[in-house]
Amino acid sequence: MRIAIYDVFAEKPYSGNQAAVVRVARRQLSDSQLVALAGELSLAETALLSVRNGDIALRFASAHGVIARCGHATLASVADHVLPGLKYRRANCEWKGRYRIGTSIAEWRARPVNKKLRHGRAQGLDVAITWPDRPTFASGLPARQVYRALGLDVRDAASGLPLCAYNSGTLNALVPVRTVAILEQIQPDWKKLEALFEEFNLPDNGRLTDFHLYCLQGAQRTPWKVRCRNVFPYGVFEEPATGTASVALAAALVDHLPAIKGGNSAVTFNFDQGQGTRHGKISVIWQPSLKGRPVIWLEGRVFPIVRGTLVSIPVR
Repeated sequence: MRIAIYDVFAEKPYSGNQAAVVRVARRQLSDSQLVALAGELSLAETALLSVRNGDIALRFASAHGVIARCGHATLASVADHVLPGLKYRRANCEWKGRYRIGTSIAEWRARPVNKKLRHGRAQGLDVAITWPDRPTFASGLPARQVYRALGLDVRDAASGLPLCAYNSGTLNALVPVRTVAILEQIQPDWKKLEALFEEFNLPDNGRLTDFHLYCLQGAQRTPWKVRCRNVFPYGVFEEPATGTASVALAAALVDHLPAIKGGNSAVTFNFDQGQGTRHGKISVIWQPSLKGRPVIWLEGRVFPIVRGTLVSIPVR
């Protein structure tokens, strides 16, 4: 059984968000084994990858349980599928395929960061995936409780922008703030956040997975530039780049912003997320479709960091 660690949505190695990929052949792991491995690795998420009829099949977990979707771990899994054989292929072409999460099927594509390989190997990949379904509105959020739990005041909210939960396969709470300075000075009260997470356990949509704070930047035209941070009261507490929340936020902005709402043109969102050395650059491209279902591309850069072999499998 192979295991690898990747930096995803990264501008260079040792930045972006970390994800582990465990690759299995004939042997499968139970949910409890996958969760145990995720806890051992202590990263935000771990993906379990297998290949079925040429498609990548994926499952995800954190140390706290199985996860329905994970954007950055999906990109890491595509890289894990492509990189081992890349030195035997041409470096200046693009690879395409499909991936599966449960019964959902979507597409992926990848190409090397640099056309020239170093020592016969690619140093990283630009990876893009289509999102299996369109994120949808799940619930409103109580402004006073939310901003107080983040160490802010309701006056720090950005008026006219969606404050709500969207379902992207996981339930993301979207929280707008007026300025980047406000975004940078948040001081989450973890007990209050945990209480909010417990309160918003929606029977039809599941439990909140994160609070995604955001601030629009610059001129309001494509590409839309958005500064973000993502916090939650468990595990690593803040992630430097989150694909699921970015896709959810793109859907919410398409639904609410007059400049975009109801439009028939493609829209690009560039999300700048995180603090310090762990910083993420995420792109979401929203392409309207004549059939009424948009094509949503999630894109980012992936760098391999560790590759090895699992020598111990958790007991069931």
